[in-house]
Amino acid sequence: KFLIEKIIYKKDHKIFRIEGRRIEQLVIMTDINNPEGLERIYRYIEQTGIKRAIERKGAAVGDIIKVKEKSILYRK
Repeated sequence: KFLIEKIIYKKDHKIFRIEGRRIEQLVIMTDINNPEGLERIYRYIEQTGIKRAIERKGAAVGDIIKVKEKSILYRK
């Protein structure tokens, strides 16, 4: 389960704040500077429907997905 807690509109991109116990746990435990760790997060985002949900809210390349205090770039 997850929640798109907030969408912040910037001049040239959007920031999607995501909440959810499991995604928060995964992001906290994962080194997002490690390509394999980042890939695991992207896989989880796709498998759980987070990606589909933010795409319905207008996600585009260059937007940011923020979980807790960590940010990752949205990708198609």
